[in-house]
Amino acid sequence: MALLLQPSGQGCPAEIGALARRHRNDPVSFGCVGAKGQADFLAAFGLEQASLPALVAVKPGRRGRFTALQGGGGAGEGGGEGRLEASAMGAFVDAILGGSASFQRLPELPELEPPYLLGGEGGKDEI
Repeated sequence: MALLLQPSGQGCPAEIGALARRHRNDPVSFGCVGAKGQADFLAAFGLEQASLPALVAVKPGRRGRFTALQGGGGAGEGGGEGRLEASAMGAFVDAILGGSASFQRLPELPELEPPYLLGGEGGKDEI
């Protein structure tokens, strides 16, 4: 599974749709996640808000593993300047499918907080 983590819930960019079409017959699925305010979720992958957007590949299971491509201000190989280039994302997915990507241990699969618990606009329930 590959997830594009974005600073806010902007929907999936066209590049992810193109990657999904290109790899439609491969054992990989794609999704987009608005990761704003999800510090614990990001920390599980060794990421911070400043390193978004990031493309994260997760191998769930008994011994979960992950690898990430950062596009924000982080040390990854993305496009920098707050975006990921389509060519970098394609090479990243190719490396995963080709077996040359280096995965790190994921102690526990993180959970996303629902938007109503994040305390943003409309996120507070009144009793």
